[in-house]
Amino acid sequence: AGMNASAAVPGPHFEARPCPEVPPGVGLRCGVVRVPERHSAAAGREIELHVIVLPATDGTRNSVAQYDLEGGPGFAVTDFLEFYVGEGAPYRRSRDIILADMRGTGKSNPLRCPALEEYTRTANPSPLYPPDLVAACHKFLGAQANLAMYSTGAAARDIDLVRHALGYERLDLNAVSYGTTLGWRYIAEYPDRVHSAVFVGTVPADRTPPRFHAMAAERVLSMLQTECARDPVCAVAFGDLGSAVSDSLRRFDGAGADMGRAI
Repeated sequence: AGMNASAAVPGPHFEARPCPEVPPGVGLRCGVVRVPERHSAAAGREIELHVIVLPATDGTRNSVAQYDLEGGPGFAVTDFLEFYVGEGAPYRRSRDIILADMRGTGKSNPLRCPALEEYTRTANPSPLYPPDLVAACHKFLGAQANLAMYSTGAAARDIDLVRHALGYERLDLNAVSYGTTLGWRYIAEYPDRVHSAVFVGTVPADRTPPRFHAMAAERVLSMLQTECARDPVCAVAFGDLGSAVSDSLRRFDGAGADMGRAI
């Protein structure tokens, strides 16, 4: 019911593509939705957003679907396909699940820098993002994409275009970490398109990762140390947590020791 409510309005279309192999009977819908790289431009480069729809297992055809938003930013939402095909099947008992890779991630015109990725895979990279490699990454990606267009605002607009292309009236947002930042933006701009929202590990727009990871970790450790010292059971069981953390950091190699001194 209500699935064709937005179909009469001109807009983006869902283009079917081959689906990954899954157990028989799942009935996936796989494809792409083409969106402008620059939403404000009448013409120009387009991005193919990679989309997978898992239909409700009870055959229900609803006007509302669950739309997942991943963290990072950078992780691919479609990586959750295996979960929803398996143990996560109860989530789609009576509603469809939409897995759409955010622009710049997964298979949606991914912005990836091999040299920087190889560096971060080394043992204890320090600093985590060397300025020279970041500059080279920026130059490499800038030749193939308008990097200013890969923003939370643009991604929120993409969500609504995917919703429109698939024919749903409203969405149940299921978001984690950075995905909650994107979720808040979508709610702010399209409040009448949101049926419900569940956020896990909420990240406000002024605390987007990874810039504040170290400061947040230090704050949490400090709070934990204070609370444990106030709790007799915790204090007896774990002792001085501050000293324990410092001792652990001193056992790290040179990079870890530098981090310990910074904390």
